[in-house]
Amino acid sequence: MKPHGPVLLRAMLLALMVGPGCDRGPAVVPPVDARGGDDAGDDAPVPVDAAIVPTACVRDADCLDPTTPVCSDGACTHLDQCIDDDAFEPGNDTAAGALAAPLALAPTATTPATAALSICSAPSRENDYVRVTLAEPASLTVRVDAAAGFRVRPAFSPGGGVIPYGDNRLATGPLAAGDYVVMVALVAPAGQAASVPYTVRVAYAECATDLDCSPAEPICGGGECVAGPAQCTGDDAAEPSDDGRAGATALAVAVGQQVARSGQVCGVGGEYDWFRIDVADGDALDLGLAWTDASHRLQLLVYDASLALVGMDSFRRPAATRLSYLPAGRYYVAVREWSPSTAATAYTLSVGRTAGACASALDCAADFGNQLHRGACAASGACRAIVGEAPLPRGAACDGNDDCASSLCSNEAFGAHAERDVCTVPCSDDAACAVMGPGFRCTTQFSQNYCKAACGSDLDCGTGLWNQGTPDPGQPWNYYTCDLATGACGD
Repeated sequence: MKPHGPVLLRAMLLALMVGPGCDRGPAVVPPVDARGGDDAGDDAPVPVDAAIVPTACVRDADCLDPTTPVCSDGACTHLDQCIDDDAFEPGNDTAAGALAAPLALAPTATTPATAALSICSAPSRENDYVRVTLAEPASLTVRVDAAAGFRVRPAFSPGGGVIPYGDNRLATGPLAAGDYVVMVALVAPAGQAASVPYTVRVAYAECATDLDCSPAEPICGGGECVAGPAQCTGDDAAEPSDDGRAGATALAVAVGQQVARSGQVCGVGGEYDWFRIDVADGDALDLGLAWTDASHRLQLLVYDASLALVGMDSFRRPAATRLSYLPAGRYYVAVREWSPSTAATAYTLSVGRTAGACASALDCAADFGNQLHRGACAASGACRAIVGEAPLPRGAACDGNDDCASSLCSNEAFGAHAERDVCTVPCSDDAACAVMGPGFRCTTQFSQNYCKAACGSDLDCGTGLWNQGTPDPGQPWNYYTCDLATGACGD
């Protein structure tokens, strides 16, 4: 179901784990309210029921009585103001209350756990908190289903390892065994006293990436395998299975052979056409993407088996990407339509394969126009990403910031002479680059400038990976600018 309509719910998984021997009382982290802050006074005061004897408090976690779980103006009270609310009110109005409440969802590897609840949006702090108990480590998918006409939006606590997906799901990273809390809030329309029924479903995640799914449901979203969007008109017969990598169309391309495949793709609903190709160490792939309608813009992207981007062409018609000295394995090619249209654009994808073997790092830097740099020439003849067992020191060859102890590599996407890229240091002027040795210049106009080997052209400066600027004449990208007088690259 894809809920829609004027009512907006929000779900959150709070990383409030209660491990073995842990107290479930005041030591619990302050819960997060419907706007993402703690419950220590960032909302308007909540009216106190005159029949309730106030208990002094500073935050919700100080309120241990499940009938008065909310701290307002220094007193514990409740938020039970919804019309036709569920039977768990008001005890589930806070995370601390949920941890002490009888309701607990305990999913297993084979069985999801669900609860049918209801909620309103008056007052604004009215949230439902539901305890989730894990008997073993697991990743979870959380989904909130409402009746037709309702829309659900997930929210998440920063650093909590929770990933929102679409309007009604969220997924977690790996969680330890213990207790957690799911929060659901009705955030639109505001000020509604009538309760809205919904079902919260918690299950073990069935996928981490598309490759964990099947062609029938080829996309991993929110920890669940789902079908492709199939929103194009006039699409090809591979739809919707090829919308995810699990349903990628296999292309058998022998060394010395070129294969062409026709298709159609549109630019709405996350539509992609995926293909897969297997290669041996040192092989090169020459990919082309042609279409006739100049009013449409198609993009060609290539990923390796770990789903890391290897190369792409985003602006040219026809698009072209050469990938040389590849490590052996499977590669995934995606065709994407940029133009926001449901009408499918016809295209032809061509793939050629040749054998080869690199001899040095110079070979690995030779094809730079549409291939991300992999700087290590291996004995197998393949150019591999530079991955150090420990962070690399200043001056060591690198092809990404994560290679370096300084977290700064002088490499920029699709730049020429990438064999000169090294772990570098930040700078404010050329004098700061003396520690790098001769021939280094301080870049200019970047948010963080750094020392880089002196450039001889704009191509030496590379570009931002997702730079959307108009490409330079005759080039696939809008390159950074080389100051030929100083040798410094700048934005």
